[in-house]
Amino acid sequence: MKCRIAKHTHDIPTLSTFYQKILGFSLIGHFKDHSGYDGIFFAYKNESWHLEFTQSNESFEKNTNPDDLLALYHNQEEYEVLLSRIKNQSIEIIKTKNPYWNRAATCIQDPDGNIICIQKPS
Repeated sequence: MKCRIAKHTHDIPTLSTFYQKILGFSLIGHFKDHSGYDGIFFAYKNESWHLEFTQSNESFEKNTNPDDLLALYHNQEEYEVLLSRIKNQSIEIIKTKNPYWNRAATCIQDPDGNIICIQKPS
């Protein structure tokens, strides 16, 4: 099974930089003006799932719940590299509504305010 998680944005270029330079995703595809939408696809290494962000001329409305988040699970080496990038770019570590993630992960927000929790390796 493959999985794609799709979100809408108002700023594909900024998200592209964030997901590639900070989180280490690879750009695997894009499209322009497909029924009024532009889009970009990201994958992480050899995983079978990927992320899609779309943009259109319509206004961007963020309608999420404080418990909506993307959880990423890395090995110790990948986790440390990611934390280093977060610190070097002065990205704010946030507290989540769910106290579990505050103990078990390092949580940040992407440029659109989507919560990303990077699970601490056990």
